[in-house]
Amino acid sequence: MNIISKASEPISEKTYRSLKDRLSYSTLKDFDKDRMKFYKEYILKEGREFVPNNDTINGSLVDCSLFTKEDFDLKFTIAVAEKPSGQMGELCDNLIAITNKYAVKIDPEDEYSPVDITVDFETIFREAYLDLIKKDKFKGKSIDKVAEMFEKDDDAEAFYQEGRDSIGKQIVTVSQTTYCDKLVTDALNSPFEAGEILRMESSSNVEVLNQLIILFEFEGNPMRSMLDKVIVDHIKKVVKPYDLKVTWENETFDYNFLKMKYYIQLGVYSLAIRYWIENYRPELKDYIVEDFCFITIDSSGKTVPLVYKTSQEWIDKSIEGFTTTSGRRYKGVRELISEINHHLETGNWMISKENYKNNGKVILKENWM
Repeated sequence: MNIISKASEPISEKTYRSLKDRLSYSTLKDFDKDRMKFYKEYILKEGREFVPNNDTINGSLVDCSLFTKEDFDLKFTIAVAEKPSGQMGELCDNLIAITNKYAVKIDPEDEYSPVDITVDFETIFREAYLDLIKKDKFKGKSIDKVAEMFEKDDDAEAFYQEGRDSIGKQIVTVSQTTYCDKLVTDALNSPFEAGEILRMESSSNVEVLNQLIILFEFEGNPMRSMLDKVIVDHIKKVVKPYDLKVTWENETFDYNFLKMKYYIQLGVYSLAIRYWIENYRPELKDYIVEDFCFITIDSSGKTVPLVYKTSQEWIDKSIEGFTTTSGRRYKGVRELISEINHHLETGNWMISKENYKNNGKVILKENWM
């Protein structure tokens, strides 16, 4: 993977997310979950349709409202057309996601360039239909029948066309923005620590950096990260890094920390903030970097936001990996990068690094239960 931007260059979030040649928390997580999907998306550069659900939409809206409110119109389009309910609504989401996959900028140098759709609508519709059939949707209905249903549903055609005309943006409804505005208002009004952190703004003695993009290197590997909030207290000489999560499991985040592989994010972001200080903010070298914290907002709005503080032990584990008492191995940042580099060097993605080096022979583990 080649470095394509200097870490000191200011870039937009949209440009940041397009830097596929840099490793990130998301790419490492994707590799850890499914090596072959990683290979197809990041190495073969095959497009991947992403169908957002309510949780991801809520998270994006809350993030934007709290940290980059001025960018709302660049990131979102408020739907005028009514999204159909049920399976037809799912079909529309799939159609928009797949259309986005086949969209190519007319001017690659222009971040907000108009796009061309490189395949016809029939191809897009067939792909969306087959994907839903795999998920047991539209049971017993042929593609021609579903196409007929789509054509007769005025809301469906209008909603899809609106999405097609807004490629690169996320379509949201008025009700979704209203709901997330309430989540944000409640979070900002919280009397507990999370509310204090989210309300904090820059002053003469405190520097508040929202959505801080850091392009950096770890052992020669180009990487990227975007920290939701970094507070630099110049009086106390401390740097406080935070990430925001909008989740149903607000009071059981420790479970999701492993399930959603947020420990990988902890490792990547901790390495990023160190690099940022050492290379771009050397005046902060004698400041204390406090343990990374996750701020969690309950997407159901039933509980107050909480702050989950990590530790240096967790940071070390997230970088080096760890094994639980039950014998389950969780790979850290260093190990995952090493495995990716192995596959890049050998060109073989159909067998793990460990099994490759053992010539395809595996010893059956005894402590799997």
